[in-house]
Amino acid sequence: MTEKRLAISLFILFALSAAYLFAVNERGLDPDQGKNWWGLSFAEPANESSLVFIISNHTATDRFHYAISNDGNVLIEGELSIEPGNDFTQVPSAAIRPTAGRVTITVTHEGREETIYRSL
Repeated sequence: MTEKRLAISLFILFALSAAYLFAVNERGLDPDQGKNWWGLSFAEPANESSLVFIISNHTATDRFHYAISNDGNVLIEGELSIEPGNDFTQVPSAAIRPTAGRVTITVTHEGREETIYRSL
């Protein structure tokens, strides 16, 4: 009888431990749970001529400033409002599309700046 109780007790302990660890892991993988970060990337990294970029917002605020420049000359800049927990894809206008040189996309949020580059 004692072996049976011991086996049941160990099984219950294992099940509770596994449930706790799964819950902790799920919380750790949630990008919005207790974290404060945002990211900038190209939507099509393999396409060398695409300037479409994505901003992922996992902060508490929603105001972003962006600037697209070509060899140091600012082509366009603007403000974006991205709700926390969302991604936003920005497609630059064809009118500002540079034909050659180095294109710089800079995004600023709460004093932090991220930059991505593309050579055309």
